[in-house]
Amino acid sequence: MGIIVGASMLGRVAGFFREWTIANKIGSNAITDAYYAAFTLPDLVSYLVAGGALGVIFIPVFAKYMAEDREDEGWYIFSTVMTVMAIALVGLIALGEVFAPHLIP
Repeated sequence: MGIIVGASMLGRVAGFFREWTIANKIGSNAITDAYYAAFTLPDLVSYLVAGGALGVIFIPVFAKYMAEDREDEGWYIFSTVMTVMAIALVGLIALGEVFAPHLIP
């Protein structure tokens, strides 16, 4: 569980530095407005899929396996969940790219 929390925290810190760099180098103009508009949907999908699935479903199940000394099974479930989430995100990205011309207007 510490790995998940650490990775999430590292992602938040990296996001802060990304935002700070954009504000520092580019400022507030039409380019940054377009960037934020394009980034909104993927960011929302990431929060819903990764944050929701890990926080509500996965972490209690994983903790139960660890508490019962079934560590191998817990890591197998972790691997399965990460694989399914990666496939789902890649699929959503592909759909976004295909339908982007229809979504942009």
